[in-house]
Amino acid sequence: QIVSRTEATVLAVELNPIAAECARRGKRMLERNKAVRCAGAAERLKIVEGDALEVMSTLETESFDRILAPRPKEGNMDGDLGT
Repeated sequence: QIVSRTEATVLAVELNPIAAECARRGKRMLERNKAVRCAGAAERLKIVEGDALEVMSTLETESFDRILAPRPKEGNMDGDLGT
């Protein structure tokens, strides 16, 4: 929804392969949607399947204005970014 309503560029990182496919399907639907408020929305959406902590290490430092992420549901990673 963010990419269709603003001119933002969005990188979505999803570990779950089923959820990643669902996101890719949503992007395909976005490409065909004529009611999108901001043109070029699908081109500004990139979907990466993988672990967010591993993907983050490959990205340019300070290349994002905002990061949205759910809290971990289990394990000892709650609040630990490996630093």
